[in-house]
Amino acid sequence: MKYEIDGETADGICRDVLGDTIKFMKKSIKDLKAELKLRGSKAPSTKLEDLKYDQEMLESLVKVHEFFGGKLK
Repeated sequence: MKYEIDGETADGICRDVLGDTIKFMKKSIKDLKAELKLRGSKAPSTKLEDLKYDQEMLESLVKVHEFFGGKLK
Protein backbone atom coordinates (compact mmCIF):
# COMPACT_ATOMS: atom_id res chain seq x y z
CA MET A 1 0.00 0.00 0.00
CA LYS A 2 1.29 3.43 -0.88
CA TYR A 3 0.65 6.51 1.24
CA GLU A 4 1.19 10.12 0.27
CA ILE A 5 2.86 12.14 3.03
CA ASP A 6 4.49 15.53 3.00
CA GLY A 7 8.18 16.15 3.61
CA GLU A 8 7.66 17.50 7.12
CA THR A 9 5.79 14.36 8.17
CA ALA A 10 8.48 12.14 6.65
CA ASP A 11 11.18 14.11 8.49
CA GLY A 12 9.22 13.73 11.73
CA ILE A 13 8.97 9.98 11.28
CA CYS A 14 12.71 9.73 10.60
CA ARG A 15 13.50 11.93 13.60
CA ASP A 16 11.29 9.83 15.92
CA VAL A 17 12.69 6.50 14.71
CA LEU A 18 16.26 7.76 14.99
CA GLY A 19 15.58 9.08 18.50
CA ASP A 20 14.33 5.66 19.61
CA THR A 21 17.27 3.93 17.92
CA ILE A 22 19.71 6.26 19.73
CA LYS A 23 18.11 5.37 23.08
CA PHE A 24 18.47 1.64 22.37
CA MET A 25 22.05 2.11 21.14
CA LYS A 26 23.02 4.00 24.30
CA LYS A 27 21.56 1.21 26.44
CA SER A 28 23.39 -1.40 24.38
CA ILE A 29 26.69 0.46 24.83
CA LYS A 30 26.09 0.80 28.58
CA ASP A 31 25.31 -2.92 28.90
CA LEU A 32 28.32 -3.89 26.79
CA LYS A 33 30.64 -1.72 28.90
CA ALA A 34 29.26 -3.35 32.06
CA GLU A 35 29.83 -6.81 30.59
CA LEU A 36 33.39 -5.94 29.58
CA LYS A 37 34.10 -4.56 33.03
CA LEU A 38 32.70 -7.69 34.65
CA ARG A 39 34.64 -10.10 32.42
CA GLY A 40 37.82 -8.06 32.38
CA SER A 41 40.66 -9.67 30.45
CA LYS A 42 38.55 -12.79 29.82
CA ALA A 43 36.20 -10.87 27.53
CA PRO A 44 36.38 -11.93 23.90
CA SER A 45 38.01 -9.43 21.60
CA THR A 46 34.85 -9.39 19.50
CA LYS A 47 33.08 -7.61 22.37
CA LEU A 48 35.62 -4.77 22.19
CA GLU A 49 35.08 -4.57 18.44
CA ASP A 50 31.32 -4.50 19.00
CA LEU A 51 31.71 -1.65 21.48
CA LYS A 52 33.83 0.38 19.08
CA TYR A 53 31.37 -0.22 16.24
CA ASP A 54 28.38 0.73 18.41
CA GLN A 55 30.08 3.95 19.56
CA GLU A 56 30.88 4.94 15.96
CA MET A 57 27.34 4.09 14.87
CA LEU A 58 25.93 6.18 17.72
CA GLU A 59 27.90 9.21 16.55
CA SER A 60 26.50 8.80 13.06
CA LEU A 61 22.94 8.34 14.31
CA VAL A 62 23.18 11.50 16.40
CA LYS A 63 24.35 13.53 13.40
CA VAL A 64 21.54 12.27 11.20
CA HIS A 65 19.03 12.83 14.01
CA GLU A 66 20.19 16.43 14.31
CA PHE A 67 19.90 16.82 10.52
CA PHE A 68 16.21 15.97 10.78
CA GLY A 69 15.79 18.57 13.53
CA GLY A 70 16.06 16.28 16.53
CA LYS A 71 17.42 17.40 19.87
CA LEU A 72 18.63 14.87 22.40
CA LYS A 73 17.65 15.19 26.01
